[in-house]
Amino acid sequence: MQRIDEKTNVVVEIPTREEIEKLQVGDLVINCFGEQRKITNIFARGNNLINGKAYICFYSEFGNGSEVSGSYAEDVLVRTVALSRYYTSHELDMIEKNLQPKQLKKVQDAVDKILGR
Repeated sequence: MQRIDEKTNVVVEIPTREEIEKLQVGDLVINCFGEQRKITNIFARGNNLINGKAYICFYSEFGNGSEVSGSYAEDVLVRTVALSRYYTSHELDMIEKNLQPKQLKKVQDAVDKILGR
């Protein structure tokens, strides 16, 4: 969660391979409007043929029986209307670039702890 001011928070999410691979119908995701909603249908998942990174395409609840499509890609910032209201595309690129090494370090630290390094 990124705090914009005293009243405004937006979700900043960069899903990992493990998070994408575990997603199932009924799980919560961030939709294109920055709202957390349940997945209603998964219509594609796999690995990108160029870089091998995981992806998933889904529909999530939107309201009054409607759905909105969305997708997650491994190590790629989930860009939402809410984020775009506060950040330029360049700023979002920088957030994505700066968060990834921290995420990877957290994963590596957890692995090291498990392996006793």
